[in-house]
Amino acid sequence: MLPIVLAIFTIVITVQQQSITRKQRAEDQKIGFEQVQLEKELADKQYQNDIFETYINDIGHFLIETNSTLAPTVTIASLIRAKTLNVLRHLETHRIARIIFFLYEANQLSTVHQHAALDLSTAELSHINFSQFAMHRKTLDQLSLTGVIFNNVTFTNVRMTNTNFSDTRFENVDFSHAVMDGSDFSFARLVNVTFSYATLRNVNFSYSEMENVQFVSTRLRVANFSFTSLSHISFSNSSMVEVTFSSAVLHHLTYSLANIRKADFSATQTTNLSFSSTILTATNFANANLSNTTFQRAQCIGAHFLQAILSSCDLSFANAKAAMFVRADLFDVNFTLTNLHKSDFMGSDATIDMLTQALTVHDARFSNGTLLHDVNLISDGRAKCHGSLTDHWTLESGNISIVRWNTHENHCYFALQPSNSTGVMIQNIVLSKIRNETAEKREKRLVLNGNVSVGVWIEVRGLTGEGRVVDEQVLHWNGTSVSLSLDDEMETVKVSVIFSGVIVGDDGNGGEMEKRWCDAVEAYMDYDNDPDDLRDLPIIPPNSKWDIHGETVSKFMQAGDSVDQLDHPIGIYIYNQTILYIADYEHHRIVKWDLNAISGQIVAGDGKPGNENYRLYLPRNVIIDSYTDSLLICDSGNHRIMQWPRVSGSYGEKIVVNIQCWALALDDYRYLYIIDNDNNVVKRYRLETSNGTVVAGGYGPGDKLNQLNSPTDIFIDRQQSIYISDSFNHRIVKWTKGAKEGIVVAGGHGNGANL
Repeated sequence: MLPIVLAIFTIVITVQQQSITRKQRAEDQKIGFEQVQLEKELADKQYQNDIFETYINDIGHFLIETNSTLAPTVTIASLIRAKTLNVLRHLETHRIARIIFFLYEANQLSTVHQHAALDLSTAELSHINFSQFAMHRKTLDQLSLTGVIFNNVTFTNVRMTNTNFSDTRFENVDFSHAVMDGSDFSFARLVNVTFSYATLRNVNFSYSEMENVQFVSTRLRVANFSFTSLSHISFSNSSMVEVTFSSAVLHHLTYSLANIRKADFSATQTTNLSFSSTILTATNFANANLSNTTFQRAQCIGAHFLQAILSSCDLSFANAKAAMFVRADLFDVNFTLTNLHKSDFMGSDATIDMLTQALTVHDARFSNGTLLHDVNLISDGRAKCHGSLTDHWTLESGNISIVRWNTHENHCYFALQPSNSTGVMIQNIVLSKIRNETAEKREKRLVLNGNVSVGVWIEVRGLTGEGRVVDEQVLHWNGTSVSLSLDDEMETVKVSVIFSGVIVGDDGNGGEMEKRWCDAVEAYMDYDNDPDDLRDLPIIPPNSKWDIHGETVSKFMQAGDSVDQLDHPIGIYIYNQTILYIADYEHHRIVKWDLNAISGQIVAGDGKPGNENYRLYLPRNVIIDSYTDSLLICDSGNHRIMQWPRVSGSYGEKIVVNIQCWALALDDYRYLYIIDNDNNVVKRYRLETSNGTVVAGGYGPGDKLNQLNSPTDIFIDRQQSIYISDSFNHRIVKWTKGAKEGIVVAGGHGNGANL
């Protein structure tokens, strides 16, 4: 038995020893492999260092010998180029980046002092972060990397001027948040590149090729995309001024919600473009070929489609006032509820059936040259020679009859009989019968045209159901048209033609008036007035983090009344991103202050409290009405709103009185919104009138959704929604247009610092 036990023990010991030996051998092999790898890595690192240091030393000595240029002759330039490209092929990414930065710092990658930049075309630059390099410099100026191949490179937050990337290839490159001025991307190829939230000025993309490039919320000023091929590109929410796409080929592009001014799309070949809800101001589509393109809800006032081809295009709900479709080919174009007021279809193949569903075609010129008109909202506005005045008009007083013109057998007019008496005839337009529910959210007016003699005028009044006048206008003998803003609470428009008694004297042409007459009274709906976005709003990324360190732009250190001091500045308005208008509350004045200036300029008020038209009293807020180029001032101490021309030496004019104003805002349709803090409401005014309408609040102070409690500030978006700082309720509320109560969009859970 013992021999068997010994044998088993021997076998077990042997197996264990073999296992230990194998593990030791594997461990030794692993250590040996790691040692070899480490030695290889050290050798590679040393090799990389040697190449890098040799290149830096050689180029450094050469620059010293040649007076800081690597291209004194064509031959030497070729040799340096070959040496540099060879080195770049053998180095790792971070050393390649260091060489690029070294060459740039040595002014060899820019054209300066008549020395050409070093040619690095065909060099492949991958995984380089130019953002880190730019952290140590304010601007990359005159960087030239033409013909280079970029892959997975980052330029985020980099500021660049006069950079040259012509004939360069970009793939998976990030320019987001960059600021570029004078950059050249001509003949470049860009794939999977983003310029989102960047600012691009004087940038040239002509003759380039782009695929899957993002310009989301980008600001472009004077950019050239002519003769460029663009595919699957997004310009959503971008802001463009003087950008040209002429003769470009555009496929699957979206410009939704962009603000585009003075853009040129002439002679483009386009397929599947979206301009949905885009603002297109003074935009040129002449000779363009537009296929499967949508302009739904776009603002394209005065757009030029001269000799363009539109196929399967959607302009439904768009504002195409005064748009030019002269000699255009229109195939399967949708004009449902489109505003075509004063548009021009002369020589086009537009048909009446095509335009039937439009919101309005008033004064549009049809393809045969005739003017189109909407239905006259005034019944018998042109007197019917064989009818009775009372068929459609109500004779309120006097003797008014229908009289035939001597020279026109079928043309009659309304005349006062006898002419030395007085008379009034009226007609009511019931708005509920003509309102289009699908157009209710669009800004609208009632326009009245007419011809009247001296001593006759037409009053147009918008009335609520209780008979209260919301707005009124008067057409006199020396005018041809008036317009009435249609407020949501209006139910009726009352049109009164008033004939006064004879006043012997001048008829306006040197002759004595013998008749009082009225002719050709016409009323129609006018939509989308002044819809251009007059504000140049900053584009702020949704995940932005603000710098915790501010920059002083107006360097006043203590309160005072000199032009380099302020006292209790409450409201500011930034104009053109370069000028501050400051409501200097305690000094009763508005101060204009250029950014970084050492002093300001008084532009309204004289620094003394008063209610004269040249003085202010405790101004709280100031904004600019770009349409009239004037300041609108919340003159809170005088309970009024002042309109003050920006012309030097001018005085103000009261436009709203008896209101405790705390803040002002203008929407894109030139409606003025005023916070009336005493009454806890927001009121809306048409600038041409003094009658306001409550559009938020109005149910006393409180915390219900239909109430406000000490509102202090407002903002109006493009849809005319109102965002209100409801201070005592510790919340921000949004009131959509026509809403009877608000929506809490921030706060609303009491006072506190919790998020």
